Amino acid sequence: MNNCKGLTYLIPRIIALLIFILNPMFIQCEKPWILGSETSPKFNCIEKEYIQLTEARSCNGNFGNEFIFDPWSLCVDSNGDIVGIDRLSSKIFILDKELRLIRSFGKRGNAEGELSGYGYGEPVYLQVKNDLIYANDSVAQKVLVFDKKGRHKRSIKYGDWQVKAHCRPIVNNKGELLFLRMAKDEASIINEKKQLVGGFKANEEYYHYLFKAPGYLTGINDNFKSSLLLQEIMHENTLDDKLVIVFKPSATLGIYNLAKPGFKSGMKLRPRDALSAYEKQLKKIDNQGFKEMFFVIFIDKSESETFYLQFGKNIENGDNCIYEFDLFGKLIKVLYVKNSNSGSFVRFFCKKNDFYYGIENKNIKVFKEVK
Repeated sequence: MNNCKGLTYLIPRIIALLIFILNPMFIQCEKPWILGSETSPKFNCIEKEYIQLTEARSCNGNFGNEFIFDPWSLCVDSNGDIVGIDRLSSKIFILDKELRLIRSFGKRGNAEGELSGYGYGEPVYLQVKNDLIYANDSVAQKVLVFDKKGRHKRSIKYGDWQVKAHCRPIVNNKGELLFLRMAKDEASIINEKKQLVGGFKANEEYYHYLFKAPGYLTGINDNFKSSLLLQEIMHENTLDDKLVIVFKPSATLGIYNLAKPGFKSGMKLRPRDALSAYEKQLKKIDNQGFKEMFFVIFIDKSESETFYLQFGKNIENGDNCIYEFDLFGKLIKVLYVKNSNSGSFVRFFCKKNDFYYGIENKNIKVFKEVK
């Protein structure tokens, strides 16, 4: 009788313990969600020619009565005017085609119409659409909308740690603000009312790192891991309402149609020289670190069929290289900028009407192809 009572006492507790152990909620840290690497990735295109970009004009930010100390997030509007933000002051500035200051506006703060973003870690990211300026304040997790006169039109607070904050705002052709949100392996596109617009499942292959996976992902909680992986997605929206998405770990392309929700993916972006140079770079960092092969994405503001990825240094000449792809992942051409003797580096932001806009040593620079 006593044995039966003992079993009656133990069995419910054993069942409860098994439920606890087998429940995925409690084992997600022991079985990493998405972790893997392609130890021997293959190139799928070849750089046939490198076309040089030469500097057409530049601006050091000194406008007499006003100074742009630390320009960032350049955009070009429909008139060819250049819009950017000074990371030091949080002022938005507008320059004409000749890099002359038209106006600047805004200031740092937490009041309505003010930007709190600061410096390199938490900057403000800009987008220009339909002659409105959208400023994504990644610190306050809000997007401010201004007209070109500097008048504050409205603010949209997104305040969600699972929304990608460190990026240009996504604005469709109707002027609707959209956000990319990720929870585990599901990426959602939501509107400013936080309503679901569409989404896609981020298959494991997107997070199969090239050559090796960083050790810091092992054992991380799934929800936190998804926010880390979200930062390793680059995106830009084209003139015809397509969202170009590049998964940095695997250099894989995805295209999401904002006008007629739908997603296609799986196109690999693996040029031969870039892949070889990238492998050599990875050997110089420890097993905990991660360095992407392409670290910048930008588009041509005058056409919709291609996009550009910036690679750090080409293995042959050590120069700053830009790869142009079409929306099917086909390599169109490779451009490069001769690095200066000081070792400085041009970070590109956009292209329009055959001109490429970037920043080097806090100077705004415009480049064109050498014919």
